[in-house]
Amino acid sequence: MDADGKSPRTLLIIGQELALWRKSHGYKTQEDFAHLVGISHRKVQRLERGERLPAWEDIYRLKEFMGVEFEFFVTSEMERDKPHSGSKPMETRLNHLIRRLRMWYENSPYCEEKEDDMDTLEHLMGTIDRSRKNYK
Repeated sequence: MDADGKSPRTLLIIGQELALWRKSHGYKTQEDFAHLVGISHRKVQRLERGERLPAWEDIYRLKEFMGVEFEFFVTSEMERDKPHSGSKPMETRLNHLIRRLRMWYENSPYCEEKEDDMDTLEHLMGTIDRSRKNYK
């Protein structure tokens, strides 16, 4: 739910809430805000327009700068897919990471860097799968 507790949280709502937070805290321009947070102006534009999920490192920078919890950046789709409460903590974290990666992949435009990132992620997933088998 978004700030009013009624509407499902979407990327657009998160973007609107980010813009509202920025303006209500005295950061009139996206450029100034982006510079202070340590991310690009273009990323702030895309976030506020609800065009894409922020990258992990950007979420960390934003949440630290803004003093908000990680949940500020969670969409209702991610919340809906949250694992049940009986899950083990590590499994819960892994499932959350997989959902975030899937959302990132689905919402980011194709580019060579994305292809490289996907190769790295596939290698990582193979490592995780092997670790799961060895752990059992």
